[in-house]
Parts: sequence; C-alpha cells; structure tokens
Amino acid sequence: MNRSRSRSILISALQLAAFAIPLSARELPSDDRLLHGQLDNGVRWIYRQHDNPPGKMALQMHVRTGSLNETDDQRGLAHFLEHMCFNGSENFPPGTLVPYFESIGMQFGPHLNAFTSFDQTVYMLFTPNTETEQLDKALMVLSDYAFRVTLPGEEIDKERGVVLEESRSGKGAQQRIRDELWPDLFADTRFAARLPIGEDDILANAPRSEFVDYYRAWYRPDNITVVLVGDADPEPILPLIEKWFGEYEAGQPARDPKGPEFKPFTGERAFVVTDPEMPYCEVELLNIYPGRPPTTTEAQWRNELVESIGAWIVGRRYDDRVKKGEASYRQAYAGVSDFFHDAVLVYGGASGEPQDWETMLTELITEVKRAREHGFTERELDLARRQLLAAAERAVRTEPTLNAQSIISQIVASVNDRTPLLSAQTSLNLFEEHLPGVTLDEVNRAFEEHFKPGTFAHIVTLVEKEGVPVPTRDEVLAGARKAWDREVDPLPDSDAAAELLEELPEPGKFVEQSRDEELGVTSAWLDNGVRMHHRFMDYKKDSVYVSISLAGGNIE
Repeated sequence: MNRSRSRSILISALQLAAFAIPLSARELPSDDRLLHGQLDNGVRWIYRQHDNPPGKMALQMHVRTGSLNETDDQRGLAHFLEHMCFNGSENFPPGTLVPYFESIGMQFGPHLNAFTSFDQTVYMLFTPNTETEQLDKALMVLSDYAFRVTLPGEEIDKERGVVLEESRSGKGAQQRIRDELWPDLFADTRFAARLPIGEDDILANAPRSEFVDYYRAWYRPDNITVVLVGDADPEPILPLIEKWFGEYEAGQPARDPKGPEFKPFTGERAFVVTDPEMPYCEVELLNIYPGRPPTTTEAQWRNELVESIGAWIVGRRYDDRVKKGEASYRQAYAGVSDFFHDAVLVYGGASGEPQDWETMLTELITEVKRAREHGFTERELDLARRQLLAAAERAVRTEPTLNAQSIISQIVASVNDRTPLLSAQTSLNLFEEHLPGVTLDEVNRAFEEHFKPGTFAHIVTLVEKEGVPVPTRDEVLAGARKAWDREVDPLPDSDAAAELLEELPEPGKFVEQSRDEELGVTSAWLDNGVRMHHRFMDYKKDSVYVSISLAGGNIE
C-alpha cells in the first residue's frame, strides 16, 4: 500500500475515534503555554512566560481559604490575617516589609497588595525587573505570608483600629449594600454568617490564639498555589519556588473546608436597601438553584454556552430599547452563572433614576416574561452566534497584547474555580465546533427553565437622601407581581439593519497640519475650527480610543 495513503487512512481513523468519544467525557484542554507542577509537600505552582510588559514579573499566591472557614469566634479574622501578613514575619520583622519594597521602586497598592473573599485569599506582587535576586526576594516574601507570619500580639492590637475602621466605613456604597443585603437575602446559610468584613466585637477583642489557630489550620501547603507570569526564562525561577516553598510541612491534620451552604429560593420576596453614596437606582431579580460541578468537560462548556445565548439575546433586547429611547433604565442585563461553586445564580438587573424604580422593574420583568412565553427568533440566534464567534476571533488577535496582570488574574481565577484555563485559540475552536449545532429550541428551553417565576427575590437599591422617596418591601413585591401577571405580546421580528447610516456624511477638510516626530503625533485644524490630534500605536491590538473635548468636559 502507498505510504502516504496508509498515513491518510490512519489519521482519518484517529480523527473518527476522537470524534466518537462522548462529549461528556471530552476534557477541556488547559492552555499548553502554562508550566505547572506540585512540590512534595503539596504546594502547586504555575508559570507562564509573557513579555508584556517587557522586563517585569507578576506574582500571585492563591490560598484556598477565606471567611467561610472561620469558626464563630473567628469571624473577620481571615481578612484581618491578610493585614497581619504585612506586619511581621520571620524574614521581615514588623515595619520592614513595605519600606523594603519602596526602596526598590514598588508601591503598596499597585505593586504590593492582597484581597480576601469567602473562599480564597490572594497576595499580589509586581516586580520592577526579572533579575534572579529580585524574584528570589519576592518568593521569599510570599512564602513568609504562607508559612512564617509571626503574629506579634502588639502588632495585632495596633492593626485592630485599621481593620475596624475598614469595617465601619466599608469599601464604598456597593460593599456596604452587600453587607446589609446578603445576610437577609441568603439568611440561614453559612454565606450570610461569614461576610469577610467580620464582626466588630471579634475584630476588637479576638485573642492571638484565634489568629494562630486559623493561620495554622488553613495556610498549609496543600492549600497554596504560586503563580508567576513574566518576561523571564523559567529555568532559574523554578528552583527558587522549591527553595522557598518546598520545605514547610503542615503541623496539624487538615480540616474539612466549609462551603456557602446555599439553599434554593422557595418563594417570592422583596428587599429595599439604601445608601447615601449610591449614585443611581438599581433593580434586580435574583434566584438560586442547586450547584453543579466545576466546568471541566466540553459537555458542561456547551451547556453553559446555551445558557449564555439566551441571556445575551435578552440583554440585546434591553439595549435596543435604550437605543430607541423606549426604556426607563440606562442599561439592563440578564445572566446565569456559577455562584461561589455552591449554587447556580439566575439574575437580571437594570439601573436608572430612583423615581423610575417601579417602571424599571416592570420593564425588566416584561422582557424576561416575553422571552419565556414567546421564545427567541432564528434571526436573534444567528446574530448571537456571529457576535460570540467574532468576540472569540478578536480574543485570539488581542491575546498577545494582554498584560501580565490580566493573564495572572485569569490563571488565579481558574485555580479558584478548579477549571482549566483555556487559551483564546482553544475557546475559538470550541465556539467554531459547537455554535453551529446550538438550536433555537434548546436555547428557549434553557431560558424558560432558569427564569421560571415564583421564587425570585426582587431588590431595589437607591440613594438615601432627603427628597427621594423609598418604597417599602410590600410595594416592591406588589409591583413585581403586577409585572409578572401582565400579558405580553411576542416581539415583532424585523430585519436587521444592513448599514449604520443611510448615507455617509460629507468629510471635512484640513486647512492646517503638522507632525511632532518625537511623539509621533499628527495635529490638524479642520475648516470648521475643530482641532484634531492622532497617534498610531499597536501596543494593544484592535482598540481605538477617541476622546472629544468640549467646553463642558470630555466625551469618550
């Protein structure tokens, strides 16, 4: 037999065999540019070489623990402990860490920071160069956070005021609203009783022993993942990870991690929350369904794709109403997503003026009900396919220009989600394979099932200010029920616009033009008096920034 012919038959057979694997068994492939491994003590590491920005290194350490793992006597200590990591460790006595980093050109905030959530704590560093000595010091710092924080009693007491002030003032209107709403909205769950900001009495009085207990229980090698993304060869770096993270052994048995313990909603409810700094009014629909495993197979990925298409079409309907001047809201949205790996969250929302809360709620519910009762159209599905595919193609073009901070954040998110990180090309391949087979019937069924009325929470959030009337919960619930009971007609199906403008405007004329060669900026005057400046850059692909400066301010 001809060799090329036999090779062709073999390749075809392998392709058929691969296609024959059930979709549910086909694992999603992780980005093959990621180097990863695990040390003998359980610490995991991930490295991605990337040269944007050149000569820099982004580092993050993911600790798989947050406020959900606190005991009743430790509420708020997961976040408090994050603060204490900067206030004394074996290699950096109290008061020396931040000055050291400032001495090498780093600033607390943009280059040195951390955050604590319900299920994770993440520490971040961004080094000014990729010299081995610099990376060695950075990994030493992260390993000190992980295993060698000293927790001096006097430092804990000094930090109490900082943490308490953060608790009292909050991080802003949205944080204060969540802290007020979630314990009521998610009552009788661990999630509601373990807000990361904690309890003031515990923050003010918790003994050092509680800090030590939480730290030793959860900051253990099997909960640590070290991630680096930067412009350096990995060979000199990997031994440094082993050097700083490989020797520590947990001093006590592991404890079982705690989950949010969400409960599916069982009836209609209404909530009203106000804040003096809330800049707009927001109305929301929220519902909780039982959770599902992390997305690791193509079947799961496709299921989420079907869910996202219905939400995308409804979002586009909301947007069309804004563009036509028919909406009371400025913007609106809908979606279905994983919720802290313990539930499926179904949601919709709209934002606008406080006096329009009831009209916004009615319009929000009306489009959800219209989609459930009358479904979507083939034209809308085709448009969704084309838009999703175009976005995936653009992601492939722009991925090389993502900066290291963006990439490392994506990696850490996938670590926390326990899902593979897909490259832009892999995502495009998945869209190209699965989008053509998505049917209108399955999109309609998925949306109808998820947005079933009867158990939604209806939430109104608005400013707390004299002269702004605040509705009661009963008024919000009555308005929601009235909207759910209204009859709705199907959306008229119209042809999509083929052009943005019926005819192109006449271009103006330049009457003066100059160029600054050093800055690469071209400047010109138009014959109507408008001044124009232009600079070409290819640092970020497929992006154009336009700013129009008027006497009253900027339009972007």
